[in-house]
Amino acid sequence: MPTKGNVKVFALLIDFPDYPAYNTQAGIHSALFGDGSGIPSNAAPYESLRNFYQRSSYNQLDLSSGVTLGWYRATYTRASMAQTTAARETLIKEAIASFDGSVDFSQFDNYGNGQIEYCIVVWTGPDNGWSNFWWGYGVSFTDQTFTVDGKRLGKYS
Repeated sequence: MPTKGNVKVFALLIDFPDYPAYNTQAGIHSALFGDGSGIPSNAAPYESLRNFYQRSSYNQLDLSSGVTLGWYRATYTRASMAQTTAARETLIKEAIASFDGSVDFSQFDNYGNGQIEYCIVVWTGPDNGWSNFWWGYGVSFTDQTFTVDGKRLGKYS
């Protein structure tokens, strides 16, 4: 992902029947790509992702063009989902496919090289401990045969 300029990324929101979402799409968008005021508990000293990277890059990186997709409800419970890379990527592909047609995913290829460099995945429910399956960490998308609007997926967190 570029480290300078106006970088477009998307946030994919996923909830489950056994863990329905309680934050709004607008609130999460504010916390990621806005000023952070959309979630009442986001009071000082917390700030939005955009503000953090703008400040720490000395105003060289701008994430304000990010897009937060609405909540995708999985058709199965989180408890029933296998905790494997394949299952996680299948869920991400299902969620992306639900927005295909209403979102032009090619806009998130910041380098114009056929790959969406980075996207954010937010899912509901508790984490299962540091560095485990539901923990928020960055990883490369392994299924290079999956494309959306002619673009492969790169990294996600």
